[in-house]
Amino acid sequence: MLSECELHLKMCLKQAPLLVESKPTPENKQKVAKYLIKLHMQYCAILSQLNNHKEALEHAKYSAKYIHLGLEELVNVLEGLVKKRNASILESTAKTSLPILKALISKLVSEENKPIINETHKQPFNIKNLFGFFSCEETIVGLNVGNIMQLSPLTVMDSLSESERQFELTRESLLEKIALLAISYFCISTEKRFIAQAANNNGIKESEYFHGRALEIACQFLPSECPLVSHIYTTYQKHYSIVQRPIVHIQI
Repeated sequence: MLSECELHLKMCLKQAPLLVESKPTPENKQKVAKYLIKLHMQYCAILSQLNNHKEALEHAKYSAKYIHLGLEELVNVLEGLVKKRNASILESTAKTSLPILKALISKLVSEENKPIINETHKQPFNIKNLFGFFSCEETIVGLNVGNIMQLSPLTVMDSLSESERQFELTRESLLEKIALLAISYFCISTEKRFIAQAANNNGIKESEYFHGRALEIACQFLPSECPLVSHIYTTYQKHYSIVQRPIVHIQI
C-alpha cells in the first residue's frame, strides 16, 4: 500500500503545476503552493516509511522551498498594500500581518544551513500579541502534524474557483503557514537524523540544527497550547537532550 501511495503522490506532483498554468494569478499561486507543500510532505513521509531517507529528505527540502517562496511573495504583496495608505480593511489587515511575516522570514534557513536574513535585527514586540486572543480551542487543537499534513481530494470547484487575496491574510491562514514552515524543518531534521544514524557520522548536528529551528519558530509564533508545539518540543528532548548523549571516556 505504501508503494501504491508513492505512485499516486508522484502523479499528483506532476499534475499540480497545471493548476498554476490555468490561472497564473498571485492568489492562485499561493493556493497551489500550499497543495505542493503538503504533497511533498506526504511524499517525504511515505518514502521515509519505505526507508528511502535520502529521497525523502529531498522532498522535505522542496516543501521548505515552496513555503519560503510563498512567504516572500506574500510579503511583497503586503508591502505594496501598505504603501497605498488607504483606510480599507485589506490595507489595515496588511499593516498587522506584515510585521508577523517579516519576523517569520528572519527565521528562514537556506539549504546551506545559514539564515537567509541577518538575525541581528531584534523584534521590539511580542509576535503572539498581534494574533489576538484565541477564543476557539478548535483552531489551536487543529494545529498538529496529522491535520496539517493531511491531504483531502480536490473538487472541480477547488481547481476552478478564484482565491481572493484577503483569505491569505486571515489569522487561520497565517497560523497554517507558520505551522507548515515548522513542520518542513521538522521533516528535514528527521530525515537527516535517519541518514546520520545509518551512516554513523556527524550529520546528527545538522539534524539537531533544523529541529532547533522548528522548535524556535513553533514556540515564538504559535500558541503554547497547540499540540504541534508540544510534539516538536518532546521529540527534541527525546533525540537531542544532553541526557541522551553518550558519555565520552577520556583516558588520563
